[in-house]
Amino acid sequence: MKKVLVIGSINEDMSFRLSHLPQGGETIAADSLKVSHGGKGANQAVALARLGAEVAMIGCVGSDDVGSHIQRDLNDEGIDTQGILKSDKNTGIAIINVDDLGENSIVYYPGANYELTVEDLEAQKEFIATFDYCLFQFELPLEVIYYAIDLCHELGVKTVLNPAPYNHLFNKDYLSKLDYFIPNEIEFADAMNLEGEFDVFSQSKHFYDQYQCKLIITLGSRGSLLTHGDTQELVDIVPTDVVDTTAAGDTYIGAFMSAIARGLNEIEAMKLATKASSKCVSKAGAQDSIPYLNDILL
Repeated sequence: MKKVLVIGSINEDMSFRLSHLPQGGETIAADSLKVSHGGKGANQAVALARLGAEVAMIGCVGSDDVGSHIQRDLNDEGIDTQGILKSDKNTGIAIINVDDLGENSIVYYPGANYELTVEDLEAQKEFIATFDYCLFQFELPLEVIYYAIDLCHELGVKTVLNPAPYNHLFNKDYLSKLDYFIPNEIEFADAMNLEGEFDVFSQSKHFYDQYQCKLIITLGSRGSLLTHGDTQELVDIVPTDVVDTTAAGDTYIGAFMSAIARGLNEIEAMKLATKASSKCVSKAGAQDSIPYLNDILL
């Protein structure tokens, strides 16, 4: 079993169920409110743990009760939380609107997440060196992500980036330092400066030729696409009734990396991740909707 470290965001999520997503200037009464733990980093760490991986997390929460509660719950999930730091800033918050079709829009306040520093990572260098893979997202300061990628290279730890939400200031030279790049289709288009419709197969091959990094693009209802050298393979979705897509991408990535950590190849890992994300979208909530390995293997 390979060990996976997540360096990422930790939030409290406030999820509103709405008949439709509001337009500019429109006020809508929510049908319900659900408060739960979230943050792309924490979501992916939970998915890793529930789907069978040995996982730890580095991040930052506030010194408030919310931060303490989240850290305790992550620890209860079986996640090593010794790398989670505390800040005087409030714990990050995400406000999530979900409509009757399961589509969502999100407003995100970084809070303590943006208090994680390069010096904090340097202080945990020996801890980071004990892992086989390190997984990042874009809900942290870019300089922290750059430093973490460089540090992992120095230590021989493989790197995985989920560029969400995409940051147009990202230095794409770092793509050639990654082992896996896992965007959705919109994030991939942003990374490649593509506009309008495009051939995802040819553009994926162009990406790999340029950066020599294994690429997996999640394509919503069209499945997910692996590009690695001359290999391109599309894995179909598992049809399901969609309730909430909030944690679908995080579940996919956590499930994929858990399978890789347990020795599965990329296609096997993508198939397991597809089952996990399908199970996830059939239930409301962020971390509450992330399935366990037994749910997938049944």
